[in-house]
Amino acid sequence: RKKPKPCNVEILNFVKIFDLCKLGKDLILNRTKNTNKETVNWLKVKWFRFQKANPLEILYKYELNKEIEFLTLDVRMGFKTPFLWEQQLLSPKYKDPIPVSSAKKKDLMYLLKAGVIPEAYRPFVTGIPSSGLARDIVPYVVEEEEEIESLTVAMKKKEERNSKRDVKGKKLEKELSKETKKTKESTKTTKNIKENKKSSKK
Repeated sequence: RKKPKPCNVEILNFVKIFDLCKLGKDLILNRTKNTNKETVNWLKVKWFRFQKANPLEILYKYELNKEIEFLTLDVRMGFKTPFLWEQQLLSPKYKDPIPVSSAKKKDLMYLLKAGVIPEAYRPFVTGIPSSGLARDIVPYVVEEEEEIESLTVAMKKKEERNSKRDVKGKKLEKELSKETKKTKESTKTTKNIKENKKSSKK
């Protein structure tokens, strides 16, 4: 790009990323039965709704029909101990800055040098730690698209091979028919010669 637009960078310190696993274990004690005592089939749920007024309830539907009412899952159902939000202390997920891969750091430095990333963010970009052991996580959607593309290419190649085989098969059929025709003609000629010889002897 000749005139790249500046990147809008939002700096998020690693200490602001919290570990929510413990909170989930302490908070969600019921995952199987809804308020109607029915078993929740998570694989069939198509619609979730979360309400700020009722943070301990998960509303869900098995259909996308607006006329069907939501079913309710009370995550504290069956437990009398109240859940006190003010007593929950969140601990940071990471103790140190998270390193990016060496390849990603190289790309960031290139973007900084090319002017795609504004010069004002140089301290931030150069301060990002990198590691040869760190791996970039590719989104599932991209992997899925690449898989579909590779399957499409494979199918096209297979069709091309099949079409080539069909062409070769047709050529072989033509050659065989020609050879058969030649054989019949030569047999007929030989037979005529023999008959002529017999008639001349008589």
